[in-house]
Amino acid sequence: MMTRASGTNTNYLPPGAPMIGETLSERLSNLHQVIATRHPEINRVALAIHDPDTDLLKTYVQSSAPGVEGLFRYEARLSDVPSLLRLAQTGEKRIIHDLKAELGGRPSAHSRWALDNALLSSYTVPVFNGERFVAFLFFDANQVGAFTPEVVTYLDLLGYLAAQMYLTSLLAVRTLTRTVDVVRGLTRIRDIETGHHLDRIAHYTRIITRGLSGRPGLDDEFTEHVFLFAPLHDIGKIGIPDSILQKPGRLTLEERHIMQRHVEIGVEAFDRIIADMSLSEDRAVTIMRNIIAYHHETLDGQGYPYGIGGKDIPLEARIVAVADVFDALTSERPYKRKWTNEEAFAELLAMVERGKLDAECVTSFIDNLPLIEETQLRFTEHEVLSP
Repeated sequence: MMTRASGTNTNYLPPGAPMIGETLSERLSNLHQVIATRHPEINRVALAIHDPDTDLLKTYVQSSAPGVEGLFRYEARLSDVPSLLRLAQTGEKRIIHDLKAELGGRPSAHSRWALDNALLSSYTVPVFNGERFVAFLFFDANQVGAFTPEVVTYLDLLGYLAAQMYLTSLLAVRTLTRTVDVVRGLTRIRDIETGHHLDRIAHYTRIITRGLSGRPGLDDEFTEHVFLFAPLHDIGKIGIPDSILQKPGRLTLEERHIMQRHVEIGVEAFDRIIADMSLSEDRAVTIMRNIIAYHHETLDGQGYPYGIGGKDIPLEARIVAVADVFDALTSERPYKRKWTNEEAFAELLAMVERGKLDAECVTSFIDNLPLIEETQLRFTEHEVLSP
């Protein structure tokens, strides 16, 4: 079902590790440890999530025993995988007692990956939020016929816990994004830089993160959070006067200083939301706050409002900065023409040379022109919004 890609695997934890982790990846790994104390043959547990808007099934979090290569940055349309589509539609679970016999005649990329990692049997459980299918939970074993009725009964109990961990995480993230999105929605009717601008930025960040490799902490959970939170980067614009936000021409120096205040306004608003919702400072909250706070910082320390530079700027903010700049350049505005992709790429590279943007993020982006063009076609502005 999935293809191989580079990335940082969630490590299998040694006995005695705590059951509470900061991220869902850590919590799943801790649960895997519990399973392995009783059934060490189960050497991988993974969760793939479904995006109903695109029908994409995407790797999200996983835990693998030593010797099993992780599987990262995979996307496939659920409708293109009939066996899994049926599980999502019916709620049935699936046991494959002999993966080699089942998959050997169909040498798909996932089949090769499974066999290369000595995954010999599997158990697949669909996860539902109410009546809506949201994810698959996969258990893989290094033995043929590992999923006996006794083992399945045990895994159904712990699988329920894994599903609840994801659903709890999903609820928290969605509550957070929807609350902040209410604020963003108010700017959508006032800001000429909305329309599909925010949709494109979200998809541009996914292009960048999927093209990066070897970055610490850059896993599928991180990619999904950046994708979800990138459109919220400018929520502070709700505090900017219409006379500036909707000005058809270029801003004066004084107006530009006022506009730059949107970052601090956004951080203040976000912190109030977190306090009011009594949310803990987990990974999702940190990523969202970093995007809001630091997406206008530059590597040379000349950005705003904090003037930090280099690696002090969180990776998620550096990713969003590239996406934001590119979309601004390639969008028509009352005061500027729409740049071509080639012109915008040249400017991104020039900004790298000037010490403004992350070179790896820019390279990861411009090396994926077909995906960029696909995003632009899907989220085309049919007209230029005016005040």
